[in-house]
Amino acid sequence: MLKSVTLKNFKSYMDETKISFEKTKYEYLEKNVYNGILKGAFFIGDNGSGKSNVLKAIRFIIDLLEGNNNIIYPFYVRLFSKETEIKYNFYFNGKNIYYVIIFDSNGIKEEHLLKENKEILTRIASNGIVFINEKKVNEKIEDSNVSLLRKMSVSGVVQDDADVKYLIEFIKNSNYIDSYSKDMSHKVNDYIKKYGDNYLNNFLKEINSPLEIKNTTFHEKDVILCTRSDMEKIILPLELESTGNQALINVLPTIIDSSTKNGMIVIDEFSAGMHINLEMFLVKFMMNKKFMSQLFLSSHCAGLISNTIFRPDQIYVVSFEKNKGSKVSRVSDFSPRVFQNLQKMYLSGEFGGLPKYEAIER
Repeated sequence: MLKSVTLKNFKSYMDETKISFEKTKYEYLEKNVYNGILKGAFFIGDNGSGKSNVLKAIRFIIDLLEGNNNIIYPFYVRLFSKETEIKYNFYFNGKNIYYVIIFDSNGIKEEHLLKENKEILTRIASNGIVFINEKKVNEKIEDSNVSLLRKMSVSGVVQDDADVKYLIEFIKNSNYIDSYSKDMSHKVNDYIKKYGDNYLNNFLKEINSPLEIKNTTFHEKDVILCTRSDMEKIILPLELESTGNQALINVLPTIIDSSTKNGMIVIDEFSAGMHINLEMFLVKFMMNKKFMSQLFLSSHCAGLISNTIFRPDQIYVVSFEKNKGSKVSRVSDFSPRVFQNLQKMYLSGEFGGLPKYEAIER
């Protein structure tokens, strides 16, 4: 599980910023914790504050290991000229595994993978070394955009270490979702082709949704159709459904898949049209169902700031300070009591990260 992520010169984060996902002193909602690590984290803040950038940092290692073309290094570097560093601390089977990557706008400069204090993998520029089972393997990486970790995971060399193998599987089982994205339906199509539509439709029935979906081919294109039982069986393509229903259908395959695999679910703009009751249900479903999966969310919905859904140490308030960049505060840092109304405290400005707008007189 992801124990912490530390950012330096990453997008809007100028100063070194460590974001911990370890539990604190609070002793309620223990189902939201596994082995001292939080099973979920919620980021809230003003537009442009940098909350989505935390999720992009988590997405970064997912894309890196999958070899996705989503990584355009200059877009992640602060001011396009400085070195950027991300440090991930994972925790499995009582052991800390650290992965550190340093890069600039031209690509990767350094990589380090350590288990506790033992070095497993190191890379400086194009020169890499892997230490597995007391053996030392030299590697040459010609492409600065390709990580040594990915290269070794593809070759299978690092999987000779059981803990590193688990780390790689955990990251590969992880998914990033942008709820506002209009190109998500292909994931639903892929899921239905692989598993059929029963799992999705059974879940929709369980939550009392009027929707039923199926995949069909129209003009040689895969199309997801939605049937609304509350509207005389009206049938619409997913793209013509409400924004909230589109968001629900787009996240369902990932959420259902998480019931059988340990990994991270990263959802940017979680509240993209969904009703607050549905959002709360999905969060509680994840907290209840999984033991070693983690759910990372960003949203503007203050309704999710509730001590019936998240613990105070699961709520992170993000603000942007001029010439200083993004800052992250944890609600638990303010030591609220269990019975206090966290939403009211946030909206009154006690935790910071609250935009201030004034009406313009005309």
